[in-house]
Amino acid sequence: MVIASEVDTISAEKELGSVQNSCLEEGVKLLAENFDALVEILDGLPDMKGGISSAFTITHGDYRCENIFYHQAEKDKLVVIDFQGAAEGLAEADINYLISGSIPTTLRRDIEKDLLLQYHAAMVAAAVADYPLWQFLCNYQFTSIITLTTCTLGLDICRGSPHERALLLLRAIWDRLTAFCEDWNVIETLKLHLSAPLKLSKEQQIELLPASYRKLLDSEGSK
Repeated sequence: MVIASEVDTISAEKELGSVQNSCLEEGVKLLAENFDALVEILDGLPDMKGGISSAFTITHGDYRCENIFYHQAEKDKLVVIDFQGAAEGLAEADINYLISGSIPTTLRRDIEKDLLLQYHAAMVAAAVADYPLWQFLCNYQFTSIITLTTCTLGLDICRGSPHERALLLLRAIWDRLTAFCEDWNVIETLKLHLSAPLKLSKEQQIELLPASYRKLLDSEGSK
């Protein structure tokens, strides 16, 4: 997997033409105003029999490039650190957090679909039988809300930090997340889930997906 692992890549972010932060500002406001409701939604996920459903697993909780290292002797293996945020959760949460924040926007847009298809295929092959692609994509989109919440808390914690690298890194993640929220209709997704907690139909969830992914599902007959 190609990931951005150095702060040197941050300067390139200025050339990407990311959308304005207005969508993120709206998202942060929605999170602040509806935080208790969001917590109830997330707490209720493991008990869901319909709507949002997934193979739950142990998630890392902070799965970003700074916590991932290539093995020196075996380059095809990764070493992951910092598991203090590990918890039971949606399998898509870690991959959403990694892709949205650790890959420069232009590169993400080029490789994201292939990465998601490979990840879903690996899930099905490994342990998650009868897990349709539409559900995986909708859960990937839904976990953007978790990513947005985590990054918002991180930004608040780092305010006033004397470490320039930390601030630059968080700014790069924030800029990438801005573009990601626009691409994946994250704010509209948050609004709709807040209006009907854990009760969205399959059709409603698919309608929230980006057009290219709805087209993919149509072509594969995944609906």
